[in-house]
Amino acid sequence: MKNIVPACILASGIFLAGCAAHVVTRRPADVVYARSLSPGPGWVWVSGDWVWGGGRYQWREGYWHPPRPGYKWTR
Repeated sequence: MKNIVPACILASGIFLAGCAAHVVTRRPADVVYARSLSPGPGWVWVSGDWVWGGGRYQWREGYWHPPRPGYKWTR
């Protein structure tokens, strides 16, 4: 019994030594792009943005969103 406790502590230290945390504190710089013309009246431009996915930031392109009946867009 006396040998099991130190062995468990040693094993825990070895197994937990491989655990690491990586904290992202800054977003990548914004991408410069040209917005296309609106496809029609009432369409709203949704700006592109950096989103976190797959273990890294990925750029999501901006797009035109079609108008929705009963909705009003405000800035």
